[in-house]
Parts: sequence; C-alpha cells; structure tokens
Amino acid sequence: MENTLDQEVTPSRDVSTSMDKKESTHKSASKKTKISALLEDASSRSNSFAPEPIILNSDERPVILFSDDVEQVPTHYLELPELRGYVQCNGPECPLCLAGKKQSTRILVPAFDLQTKKVGVLSMTDNRSPTSLLPQLAPFFENPEPAVAFITRENQKFYVETASLKPGIYGGEREILAFSNAMDAGTVELAAIYPTYSNKELQGFPSIHEVLSLKGLIGG
Repeated sequence: MENTLDQEVTPSRDVSTSMDKKESTHKSASKKTKISALLEDASSRSNSFAPEPIILNSDERPVILFSDDVEQVPTHYLELPELRGYVQCNGPECPLCLAGKKQSTRILVPAFDLQTKKVGVLSMTDNRSPTSLLPQLAPFFENPEPAVAFITRENQKFYVETASLKPGIYGGEREILAFSNAMDAGTVELAAIYPTYSNKELQGFPSIHEVLSLKGLIGG
C-alpha cells in the first residue's frame, strides 16, 4: 500500500510546513454562510412533499379539489415480469416507445383526501366521455366555494356525486396551504407519483431488451 504521507512530505521540505499546508487546505474547503440561509434551506427541505396517488375503487372516496393547476405527463403502462404499473415516458428515444409500448397522457390533479387527511394526486386520462373522470370534475374547478366530490370507480367507469362542505367539517386548509406554497416554490412535482427509469435501465428489462434486439435497435 502506498504511503500517502510520503507523497505529501518530500526530503526538501520540513514536516511542519507540510502539515501547515494541509491545515490551510482544510480551512480553504470550508464555506461561510449566514445562519438565516441555513434556516431557510432547512425550512425548504422540511416543506418539500412527496405526493401519493389517490387510489379510486368501488368504495366512495371523498376529496376536495382546490386548484386548477394540473400536470400532463406522458406515460407507459407496463405488465412485465419485472414491473407492473405506470412509468414515465422518456421522450423521442424512449426504449418503451421504440419497443412498441403504447404511450398515454395522464392528467394529474392535486386534491385533499378527506379519508387520509392529506393532499394527494388524482390521475386520469384526457377522455371526454360522460363516464370518464375529467369532464365530471370540471364543474368543481369553476366553483369558488369548497365542495366535496365523492368518487367511485367501477371498472373503467367513474361516478361523481357532489356535496357542499358542511360547517364544522375540516376541509384541509392547513395542508392545502402548505401544498400550494410548495407548488409555488417548485418543491413538489405531481408527476413524481410515477417512477422514472433511465433509457439504459429500461433496455435492461429482459422483455424490452428482447424486442429491441429483434428490431435491430440494440445488440443481442
């Protein structure tokens, strides 16, 4: 093993000089800052959000829609031995697109979940049919008064009932304010409910790798 101390100390230089230089180097690596900046940075980290999807099923799910700021994210739905669910599309050179996996756009809407008492994310297609979710939620974005949407899903059909928020019922004002501030600060991304993989990682899935190889797009 090499002796790193021998590399620092040469016969022509005094050991104390070398140690002084080492100490000087250590000091120069430090960074001056204001305590207010540290506190602001810590506050920013504590106010960051990792949103979770609001899962809809045959049981009614009561939510409050509070913002018409939505995100549209291109996705692929995968049913592979290695992975099942939605993942984000990587764009023009996406291995999933090249492998013939259908791309679909998901519309993501923040909502306060009255069941979990947290702000979550509703995910839906841009389908405009009467039993799809998006057109049934449109009136909520036009209503200035808070209202509760009771959402039920039966297979690919959605049913939405409406009720005004009764006095005395907590409507998530604190959570909504914190989430809205985080959105404005750019510390939350609705699309984070779907995982992302690099092109190399996607090519590494055996079934995807096989299709890309058959198409001559990558080596076998």
